[in-house]
Amino acid sequence: MVQSILVIDDSIADHFLYKEVIQSHDSEIEVHQAYDGQEGYEMVKEGGLRPDLILLDINMPGMNGFELLDKISTEAGIPTLTIVMLTSSGLDDDKKRASDYECVKDYILKPLRVTDMDNILQIARSHGVGGHSGDAESQSSASN
Repeated sequence: MVQSILVIDDSIADHFLYKEVIQSHDSEIEVHQAYDGQEGYEMVKEGGLRPDLILLDINMPGMNGFELLDKISTEAGIPTLTIVMLTSSGLDDDKKRASDYECVKDYILKPLRVTDMDNILQIARSHGVGGHSGDAESQSSASN
């Protein structure tokens, strides 16, 4: 079961919509929010957040989605992540580039719809995610 999702997108309106869609599908899912790749990176790398799934936009100011993927793909100390690209870019080059990352499991065009959630959660389950809490501190205290 997916318990936590990190949404990385620069749009405040999209964050609002995604949280509503996700929680209307399953109100128990904890939704974390980052507004660019750097903030998402810091939450995962330095903040100890371990989401079951990341919904990642490509086009953001600062560190964009591909820059984040490059960084987490090459840096030690970052756990294996399950990522679904959720973007307005329908460019074939972007789809191909995203598929080159092992952690990227799907590519969905905005906006996120309730009907997309079944597919997204199935992808997450098929990659063995779920069943753990959203942060390292909770994981540590759960194992004690």
